[in-house]
Amino acid sequence: MKKLGELATIYRGRLIRKEELSPGGNIAVLSVAHVTPGWVRLRGEDEQDRIRENDEDMTRYQVLPGDVVITSRGTQLRAGVYREMPWHDTTRKNGPAQHQKQPSAVILSANLTGLRFQDEVLAEYVNIFFNSPQGMHQLTTLSEGASGINLGKKQLESLLIPWHSREVMAAMAARYQNALRAHEEAITQAAREWKTACREINALFDETKGKAFGDVTEEATQLLHVWQRVQTMAPMEKIAPKPKVSTQTKDRLLIELD
Repeated sequence: MKKLGELATIYRGRLIRKEELSPGGNIAVLSVAHVTPGWVRLRGEDEQDRIRENDEDMTRYQVLPGDVVITSRGTQLRAGVYREMPWHDTTRKNGPAQHQKQPSAVILSANLTGLRFQDEVLAEYVNIFFNSPQGMHQLTTLSEGASGINLGKKQLESLLIPWHSREVMAAMAARYQNALRAHEEAITQAAREWKTACREINALFDETKGKAFGDVTEEATQLLHVWQRVQTMAPMEKIAPKPKVSTQTKDRLLIELD
């Protein structure tokens, strides 16, 4: 076992006041909403809070690719590795109008804590531990909040991390990342299939005006194939109420929905 404080540099996020937010700011703010189990990601600019650079030294709050981010306040305990930097458009003032992609600085909000490791494998391994039942239990035990999460820097520094050889930690990290990537791809593909099916089905409402039923047999067959693919990726029982059967009498079955 090793203490987390011996393995990582721990830094806290910055309190962001509402009046500081600016759509045209050059500093993106990472919030709890951007943290999901296993990874942290800023998507499009519309999903980012931004502030403008001021005289304050923001480097103390800046998160870098490879840092582990954990919620330290709030109601939901989450941890993930920050993997990418957002981009913002800058327009040249001189010469023809031209947009360039430039990296933005990213800082943590006050409800987050960052962990910076010198070893990428170690960062991935600690992230896996945080997302395990054992890790979640330890983090919850350390939290001082009566009705939520309140993890201080000292509590995190004292957290004990199970230790393995580098080869074992690297193998765990590789398998975890491969499975996480496959999981994300499956969800993305299922969502794409669902949108395609809905678009094609909705189009039939217009296309079938004045047509006989037999004229849309081919379209219906194609949609059936789409539906079958969607069911393979995301079975309906996962998104629809599952019937519940209760036998209240010997002679009658009552079918209810959860």
